[in-house]
Amino acid sequence: MRSNRRNRPSSPNLPMIPILFLTSISLGIATSAHADDPPKSAHRERATAEINEYLRRRVARIAEREPAALLTADEWKSARAQLREQLFEMLGLWPLPQRTPLSAEVTGDVKKDGVVVEKILFQSRPGLYVTANFYRPEKGEGKLPTILYLNGHARAVENGVALGNKVSYEHHGCWFARNGYCCLTIDTLQLGEIPGEHHGTYRLGQQWWVARGYTPAGVEAWNAIRALDYLETRPEVDMKRIGVTGRSGGGAYTWWVAALDDRPACLVPVAGITDLQNHIVDDCVTGHCDCMYHINRVEWGFGTIAALAAPRPCLLANTDKDKIFPLNGVMRVHDRMKRIYDLLGASDKLGVFISEGPHADSQELQVAAFRWMNRFLRDDQSPIEAKGEKLFAPSALKVLATIPKDQKNETAPEWFVPVAEFTSSPKTIEEWNNERRRLEKELKRQSFSGINREYPLDASFGSSEGAGENRLLTIDFRSEENLFQRIWVVRSDKDKKIDTIELEVADDERWDSWLKQYGGIFSESMHHYIPNGFAPASRNDAIEDGKAFAIIAPRGWGPYAWNADKKTQTHMPRKFILAGTTVDEGRIWDVRRAVQALREVMNADAKVTLRGRGSAAGIALYAGVWEPSVSELVLDSLPSSHRKGPYLMGVLRVLDLPQAVSLFFPRKVLLKNVKEEDWSWAAEVSSLYRNQTVLQIQPSAP
Repeated sequence: MRSNRRNRPSSPNLPMIPILFLTSISLGIATSAHADDPPKSAHRERATAEINEYLRRRVARIAEREPAALLTADEWKSARAQLREQLFEMLGLWPLPQRTPLSAEVTGDVKKDGVVVEKILFQSRPGLYVTANFYRPEKGEGKLPTILYLNGHARAVENGVALGNKVSYEHHGCWFARNGYCCLTIDTLQLGEIPGEHHGTYRLGQQWWVARGYTPAGVEAWNAIRALDYLETRPEVDMKRIGVTGRSGGGAYTWWVAALDDRPACLVPVAGITDLQNHIVDDCVTGHCDCMYHINRVEWGFGTIAALAAPRPCLLANTDKDKIFPLNGVMRVHDRMKRIYDLLGASDKLGVFISEGPHADSQELQVAAFRWMNRFLRDDQSPIEAKGEKLFAPSALKVLATIPKDQKNETAPEWFVPVAEFTSSPKTIEEWNNERRRLEKELKRQSFSGINREYPLDASFGSSEGAGENRLLTIDFRSEENLFQRIWVVRSDKDKKIDTIELEVADDERWDSWLKQYGGIFSESMHHYIPNGFAPASRNDAIEDGKAFAIIAPRGWGPYAWNADKKTQTHMPRKFILAGTTVDEGRIWDVRRAVQALREVMNADAKVTLRGRGSAAGIALYAGVWEPSVSELVLDSLPSSHRKGPYLMGVLRVLDLPQAVSLFFPRKVLLKNVKEEDWSWAAEVSSLYRNQTVLQIQPSAP
């Protein structure tokens, strides 16, 4: 398949073999083109290995150029506000939501051994409820140092009723209150008293979260920021002595707050961070739900997020055998942080504490956190004598008697990040052209910035095989650095110049249909791709002179399909997002490069039509939008919304598919098997092109 090209030098000047010459030596080229192709059973393994290598290279490039690795002290200080804004955006929080009234209330309290726990309820946004416990000394006087404790993933359910994960971390709040602190512990969206969801892409296949630019990490970050707002209302709290800590998921949320808010004066994130090498290359992403990750549009490593804590006192704590936050990645993050702390003259305020053990809330980690807070919030470095202990029954800490009827926790993915709305279409062609320029600019910034375009195309013919009156040609090309792909082209066996090319984008289903249609006819070129027990057809209708029909299966589909196991299928798209792109952005790029390769080696003036069905139709659409040489689109069963694909970073914040179809105008679009009413916006825009039929709709059968 691609192996005959892998060792070629990366030169843009490889000789192109004339098509007339190819047709006369087809057997020899067909044999050499796939002589070293792997057996059918190995296609998925090779495709998986190649895409993993692609991701490894992306991770290495991100590490080389992330801000924490490159900026000087002055540059860092100047860039910090912009970096923070970028992180807000990658969490779905930019523009910043309005700080609406918290509507906080105390639903009850419990007391024991000098500790008072108030049961707190507030709304970080209207209908987004946060259940919390506020620990304080029963006899505390004046304003006290205060800890915001952010909870990790711990399910607490009693008789089928959720108590919130705050009750699992009660011993932290008790220790702080018994030692002269106030401490607010807040439930998370996923495991709080009101059920929410962290598992959209992790378990539920809801890739539209990415299209919306939504991640529950943004909810957790916002809830923590609003928790700080709540602490400002408490007379017992000294806002100049605020510490933030938490472990696992709570450790990750501590990093979000440290990066986004300057109010915390002291930080102890425990077991909540590692680098992209661990997450993507070493597969740690498989152990983490969506609340751990931003939508990494700007391609940051986690070292930059962590460095935004500087120059405040920060203790990075972890265990040495933590499988989901491996020590080597933790230390690489620490090294990035240390560089910024050193540049800012704050090296004495950065610490690292490593204890022996697995991923667990160990006493050693707790004591280290307690000591760090005492040191920087109370100027106290005396030994820690008492361990953290739970004083209350879990059910005693429950905040709610009933779940509020107006709660929006369960539907947060549907509304937390606003999307673009188009209530009316442009009324003039000038108005539309202005809107088009705005949409294209924002699309490139938001959803199409993740592909490296610097590599040469290296397009050339591969094999050639004749059968009856037709001929099958293959064209090999480079899509990205180490990703080589193949186009299959069927044309008349005559040597007439090709004037018209129809290129179809193939998902797995369409690829199987292609194999059935041509696998038995062009057996010399196709036999490596035909699975055992697969019965190809034998019909071979003559193709009109001057026309060619081509097919491209972009990354992850057809012969480039990754391993079929659920783990790979679930987490490969998540790795792409962490690496700064999406699978579908890569597929669109593959098809764009295929169009360029066809024109380069067959006919630069050929008329190109792009076709696609279902999931492939959206890929064909955007490839056509960005490739001006595509003259027509034929899109069968195109989804009416990006909620069903293609899945591009934050694309719904810019537009939806009716607007994307309109971007192809005044070139022609045929929509087949769709509901006509779903495309009224595009139809209204098409009417602005007077005396031109730019949009045709063939509705699906009733």
